[in-house]
Amino acid sequence: MIVGLDLGYSAIKLASSDPKGAPPHLARFPAGACPIAHLPKAMGGDVDLGSAVRVDIDGETYAALAEPRDFQNFQPPLHEFYSQSREYRALFLASLFKVGARHIDFLVTGLPVSQAKDRDFRLKLQDTLTGEHRIRDSLTVTVGRVKVLPQPVGAWMNWLIDNPPYRTRDVRALIFDVGFYSVDWVILERGKVLDAASGSSYLATSKVLEEAARLIQLEHKTRYSLARLEEAMRSGQPNYFVGDRELPLQPMLNRAARNIAENVLNEVRQSLRTQTDSLDLILLAGGGSGLYANAVREAFPQVRVVVAGDAVMANARGFYYFGEASRT
Repeated sequence: MIVGLDLGYSAIKLASSDPKGAPPHLARFPAGACPIAHLPKAMGGDVDLGSAVRVDIDGETYAALAEPRDFQNFQPPLHEFYSQSREYRALFLASLFKVGARHIDFLVTGLPVSQAKDRDFRLKLQDTLTGEHRIRDSLTVTVGRVKVLPQPVGAWMNWLIDNPPYRTRDVRALIFDVGFYSVDWVILERGKVLDAASGSSYLATSKVLEEAARLIQLEHKTRYSLARLEEAMRSGQPNYFVGDRELPLQPMLNRAARNIAENVLNEVRQSLRTQTDSLDLILLAGGGSGLYANAVREAFPQVRVVVAGDAVMANARGFYYFGEASRT
């Protein structure tokens, strides 16, 4: 069993398959995890788990893969130490449960580029995720081997699967992963990561949603939480409501993203200053990629810019294919 796991701040994406060569099974879940006491109650008085998975973390029961909007008096982690948090562990265990196998041969996941550059940090996470994991009660799952990659590498592997000529082409590509917490980019040349020109920015989708919430409150005198906007964007809702009025969501998100995306591109240009060769291709993936695409095209008008098909699942699918190619 090979698993590609994109364990993000907004959504959990899984790609898994057992027989070599079979297309991976793809699944996506909300990235909420909290102690079960913070979930709302059903009308009968019991905790309403909904579709969440119950897992045990240090003797405490957590609900994982829950809607963050359902949490009461609980703030989900949105910081650089996310992968060391109890919430991350809960989501990891719930993801193993969703795979549905008691043994996973190879699991591939990712970190923001700024963290993946830190070898000790990367290896520590690999060690943490390897071995036997207790989900709850007597239910355990064993992970034989783990590889942690820079997030955008998954998107590139996914692109290569769908575009075979690029596997052997001498191409210099800039790959963006526009996530909820960070925007990560790497330059790949002939399959090698040029880490000196790769990096991360925290002006990501969460900042766009914060700006959208500010604009909604300013213009309509209505408060919208970050969690509510995140759920609307993740589920593809076309509109948001102000009283009894229904307004289109995408134009508001595009307005909110404009200045934020431009600031990210300023950081990217700075990281490219030492590069002597021009780019041949720019690939965008991740749930927020559509919000940044226009700014990228304006910043690099001479370069082909492509948004990955099924951009949300691109990393998980690419992680899976990295695992399949690396299995010996």
